[in-house]
Amino acid sequence: MWIPKLTNSILRATLVLTFALLAGMVANMQGQSTFKLLHGFVGGTDGAHPTSGVSFGPKGYLYGVTIGGGAYNWGTVFSIGPGGRYKVVYTFTGGADEGFPNNQLTWVGTTLFGVTSAAGAYSQGTIFEIDTTTGIEKTLYTFTGLADGGSPDCALVPDNVGNLYGTTFYGGANGGGTIFRFAPSNGNLTTLYAFKGGTDGQYPFGRMARDASGNLYGATIEGGANNFGTIFGLSQSGVEKVLYTFLGWPVLDLYYPYADLIRDSAGNLYGGGTSGGLGNGAIFKVSAAGEETIYNVPSGTAGPSHGVVTDSAGNFYGTLAADGNYGGVFKMDTSGNYTILYTFTGGVDGASPEGADVIRDAQGNLYGTTDSGGGQKKYGTVFELTFP
Repeated sequence: MWIPKLTNSILRATLVLTFALLAGMVANMQGQSTFKLLHGFVGGTDGAHPTSGVSFGPKGYLYGVTIGGGAYNWGTVFSIGPGGRYKVVYTFTGGADEGFPNNQLTWVGTTLFGVTSAAGAYSQGTIFEIDTTTGIEKTLYTFTGLADGGSPDCALVPDNVGNLYGTTFYGGANGGGTIFRFAPSNGNLTTLYAFKGGTDGQYPFGRMARDASGNLYGATIEGGANNFGTIFGLSQSGVEKVLYTFLGWPVLDLYYPYADLIRDSAGNLYGGGTSGGLGNGAIFKVSAAGEETIYNVPSGTAGPSHGVVTDSAGNFYGTLAADGNYGGVFKMDTSGNYTILYTFTGGVDGASPEGADVIRDAQGNLYGTTDSGGGQKKYGTVFELTFP
């Protein structure tokens, strides 16, 4: 079933302003969570700056990328096995394989797929694959920055026949970015939609969500009726519809949603962004009918600025911006009660986790990365949070 027709999504927006929550409603549960350092990067052959978070692989393995370090200082793909066994799966050379991978990896079979945003012959980014059985890397597609777009700042989304979907931040027929489908089997890239930069939005950013019918959902950080960004849907036939247009400043709505989207079984979309009136990060929900709900963090608290994950009860989990401190990990329930699960110290545990999503396993444990910190070298960490 395709996206419902909207009347005026802005007028229908419901802003649940939980900024009135007092600081007393913010519970620090660090005593109820256990932090474990899985790896502290030293900036050498092991890599540096894992800015994009990690992904689950088979048999309990985690996989991720670093944008720097490695033998040639062009970044790495790494794995962490059960028991914390760290391994460099692939080291980028800066040659034909390019380098500087910058988003979460997508696992299909025994193959990892990822993107670089500024590498390739045209410095417009690439799509690559790594066979985890052989360790062989292959550049599958090089963006030109023209009709095919450029700078893919997204994790790729697979379908059930092996195609991968993503967005480019720039380029396309109108210069405002694109939505694409890529077929690894033959290397063909199809531009499904080119943003015009008007009410349809421009500069798509972050991982899209995909429903069972093959419709795609994503965010643009600019454009829309107010030029503060949009939440959009794209049908299988390539028809784009704006589900919500952000109101931005000075009203208490979000703007510039730098968000990896997730979608629940009811068709609600969730992500993170900056809140207009408060200036803090906030979580947003946009329903299938185009109604928006904002979950603002308490005033004076650095909040989420990226994607979130949810559990079966509808609680949100994500990373906190390092606003005057070193950042943290939070939980928020559907009533807006906000809990700090862990606050980073900037030491061996790391600092600045806000550019990466956390992921959650079946037991409720959280895994993520920090961009810096981790000891004397301070090139970032991979961490685990467990709960009693």
